[in-house]
Amino acid sequence: MIPVPRSLRSETRYWVLLSLSSLALAGGLALLLALSRTPGVQEYLPVHFFRAALVTHVIFSVVIWYLGMAAAVCTYLVAARSSPYFSEERTDLFRFAPSLAMGGMVLLLVPFSLGLGEPSLNNYVPVIGHPVFGLGLVLLGVAFSAPFYRVLMWPDGRDSGACLFCARGLAAVWFLALVCCVLAALTMPSGLQSVPFNETLFWGTGHLLQFLNFLMMVLIWQDVGRRLHGEYPLSSGLLRTIVVLVVSVALLGPFLYLFLDPRDARLFSHFTLLYQLGLIGQPFLAVAGLVGALLCRGLKPGTVQGTGLGLSCLLFVIGGLFGYVLGGGDTRTPAHYHLVIGGVMLALMVFLATVLLPWLGYSLVRMRSVLRCLGLYGAGQLLHAGGLFVAGSSGVARKTAGGSQGLDTPLEIVSMLAMGCGALIAVIGGASFVWIIGSRLLGPPSVLSESLTESGGRYLAKT
Repeated sequence: MIPVPRSLRSETRYWVLLSLSSLALAGGLALLLALSRTPGVQEYLPVHFFRAALVTHVIFSVVIWYLGMAAAVCTYLVAARSSPYFSEERTDLFRFAPSLAMGGMVLLLVPFSLGLGEPSLNNYVPVIGHPVFGLGLVLLGVAFSAPFYRVLMWPDGRDSGACLFCARGLAAVWFLALVCCVLAALTMPSGLQSVPFNETLFWGTGHLLQFLNFLMMVLIWQDVGRRLHGEYPLSSGLLRTIVVLVVSVALLGPFLYLFLDPRDARLFSHFTLLYQLGLIGQPFLAVAGLVGALLCRGLKPGTVQGTGLGLSCLLFVIGGLFGYVLGGGDTRTPAHYHLVIGGVMLALMVFLATVLLPWLGYSLVRMRSVLRCLGLYGAGQLLHAGGLFVAGSSGVARKTAGGSQGLDTPLEIVSMLAMGCGALIAVIGGASFVWIIGSRLLGPPSVLSESLTESGGRYLAKT
């Protein structure tokens, strides 16, 4: 029996609630964004609203949601450590981190709600140029650092495994991303306008955060695959190799700031090269391991685990293939990104429904409802990204709305209509999932197991 510290269980629940809240807000904004780019509707929404809503949507759906869930996964793994190092008092400073992050979220909403500041549509971490928004980002950075620091420092105990090793790699990438942001700020030339300034500030950080998302997805594939087939899809040695390769590439990021001026175009191209080095071969190894396991042991499409793994891998692979034919400033870039990050999203949905929810003491939801959510989200994202890809191939620019999109041909109009329909379907699937899981978590636990063994958590604790 492995006792589960109640404070860590409670902290994990708060991280999940924070993440679901951010996703719910982002989903509502996503629907408005899709409508603002859909022919027949876009004329009734102001362009300035599109820009501010896009910034807020990206922050909540791409930054807070994924980092919040990474924090929940790391906290869960710490709870799985059987070690005398743990004591309730030693987590006092960490248990306030979700509240600090919630405060940061509220601050981010203030400029958008009141129409303050100018939106900056830079890549990865877009911002609204207002001090309140900046303070919100700082609070979030401090809050997320707490669980990542703890998983880095937590001893192995008697249950050392590659999953903890993967979580430590994830945490290491987070701190490397922060170092890149600090170095960019310290070496920033004066006089830059809003978009170039923020693009330079978050360019390296944003690239490394994609490494973090990838490692989190692989960690979840490993656990869910174990629950599906009784054995892990990736061997311990293969998982460790993937983690070492990803972190080794990420380590090069901060050094670029030591040798290249932020105004040097080579800094941007070198980070793109790092992205290619860190997320081409390593994902191939992970996908090959997962696909091999599914082919040899069976996909089991009638199960939440099998459906979730299959859809997650499918979206991730198609999104990766889209990445080889990007067009720079057209909508093929968001098509690539929505599919890749959608693969991570589907993995998190399965992990929440089948792992974290029962471990937190809540009765299992109806698996048929979860399957419906997975299908709607996966199909919607495929249609959404497919529309964006076809439109981008015809030259439709990204980060535009209304008449500025220049939809001149029937193909462009139809593809953007498909994009809008796909976004609506995906939002329905995502919103339904948030409602199903969130409504359970807002109530009291029904069955509180005292061990990870009883809830199946040991499958994530050992490899």
